[in-house]
Amino acid sequence: MLIDDIAGGAWYILPGFENGVPDVDQRVLIGQFTTNGVISGTLSVQILPEVLPEGDNDYLLHFAFSTEGIGIPSIDHDEELCGCLDDADNDGVCDGDEITGCTDAQACNYDATPTTDTDNATCVYPTGCQTCSGETDGTGTTVDNDADNDGVCDADEITGCTDSAACNYDVTPTTDTDNGTCIFPVGCQTCSGASDGSGTVVENDDDNDGVCNDDETLGCTDPNACNYIDDSTTDNDPSLCVYATGCDTCSGETDGSGVVVDGDVDNDTICDDVDDCVGEYDECNVCNGLGPIFECGCLPIIPGECNCDGDVLDALGVCG
Repeated sequence: MLIDDIAGGAWYILPGFENGVPDVDQRVLIGQFTTNGVISGTLSVQILPEVLPEGDNDYLLHFAFSTEGIGIPSIDHDEELCGCLDDADNDGVCDGDEITGCTDAQACNYDATPTTDTDNATCVYPTGCQTCSGETDGTGTTVDNDADNDGVCDADEITGCTDSAACNYDVTPTTDTDNGTCIFPVGCQTCSGASDGSGTVVENDDDNDGVCNDDETLGCTDPNACNYIDDSTTDNDPSLCVYATGCDTCSGETDGSGVVVDGDVDNDTICDDVDDCVGEYDECNVCNGLGPIFECGCLPIIPGECNCDGDVLDALGVCG
């Protein structure tokens, strides 16, 4: 084919001829040139494929080329229509447009795109509490799942009382604070002492009378006893009760200070309140008397008389 004028020349094949059929790499040999100069120009190509897009009859392509400075043809072409001249991995993506990424399905930034070239040095894997966000187009990220960075995954977090004054105080560093759960001792109560959140309240008032066990008072609460204590907070101890027997009575106090009052002081088995003589008769038959201490023994000399025999003084003043 001689091309030596400004109009150039043309080359074509007819159906059935194979010198224009592409090879396995979809390349068609247009020409081979030997020169000690520079070859440049424009190739206008009409391609009539077997099946054309709707509304098209052919492809009209224009290639500008020059061998200046490189020793091999340099052709600018329309890759959208012609395909790639450089596609090392034959994935349909031109080498200049290749995208590299992580193709390990275990990684969070896994890229399932078939044309993505593998560079697993870029893979990002979940550790600890982390999970993957789930995308498979290379945009996936790690999801932290440990909002407070305490080493306990959010799903496994334990909340509890972190107030040391509470009975259910939890000293565990990873316990998240929820002091709405705190239980504090009141009244006689104390704490059991556990500091892992399992502590409980110890009542310390077994009979619920408002008096702490250590401050309880024991006494007799039997109203029939002389030392009866009329106090609802006193714990009853029947062994302390003292009762009146026989002629005895109670002194009457109801604060526990009451005593037995002896009702038979002279122990003569006759109760004092009906005893004619609470004590004993003397020789003169006087209850608790002093005995025969008078001139006449048990009686004094009767006024007007001068002796125990009933004599009186005569005119001379002589008795008898």
